[in-house]
Amino acid sequence: MQARLPDASGSSSGLTRILIVKYVAADPVIEVELSRQGYQVNTIDGRKLEPLTFYKAPPDLIILDGRHSHLESLEICQSLRRLSQVPIILLSSIYELSDSNTGFEAGADDCISHPFQMEELLARIRVRLRYARKEKPPVLQIDNLTLNCQNRKVYWSDQEIKLTSKEFDLLKYFMIHDQRVIPRYELIEHLWGAEYDVSSNVVEAYICRLRLKLEKCSQERLIQTVYGVGYKLRSSINSSLTSQTSLPTAHGFR
Repeated sequence: MQARLPDASGSSSGLTRILIVKYVAADPVIEVELSRQGYQVNTIDGRKLEPLTFYKAPPDLIILDGRHSHLESLEICQSLRRLSQVPIILLSSIYELSDSNTGFEAGADDCISHPFQMEELLARIRVRLRYARKEKPPVLQIDNLTLNCQNRKVYWSDQEIKLTSKEFDLLKYFMIHDQRVIPRYELIEHLWGAEYDVSSNVVEAYICRLRLKLEKCSQERLIQTVYGVGYKLRSSINSSLTSQTSLPTAHGFR
């Protein structure tokens, strides 16, 4: 049986990609069964998961095996959720999930406590993949500027603009929150997290590089500086949010 999801998988082979993130070497029973079901399975140590690798080959679904390292799996779950809206299933020991919804709060779409039956895991995988098909990430568009949240590509008309991961996230935040001034501290909190000590000079450097790349194609300054406050997109631009599902406006997308 081939696990295929037309229009959902980014794999050239058409196979649905599942990434398993774990922290200790364990019995590969899950990997073996998923491969037998026809999924394309990759396994990686959570400590070695790099954002760049994730962007180059994003999976269709992530399984976080936190049965032996619950706290670390919660941290990486939060990090992955900031990177993408790919469905995340968190596996955890029953005593770790019995007292709170920490897994869901960390960004997981589903949590399964150990021990569990393989049939249950397979069923939940199918459900999450089905939801992912129906709720495709939207495309943000402002005039000739288009940002695809799924493949993380940006275009001005038909010309692709190459951005780093941070530049992409920065532009996406501006496009979602267009028509309002965004303070520097808010950009720092969104891109790096409140726990990191990032100076405003770092933000300005990213803004400068992003501006140059955008202006090279658009021939105009799209990001304005509001001195003493922060930054905003050019006020004369009207944005639209499009997707294959019904979503109201760019302001309502989070």
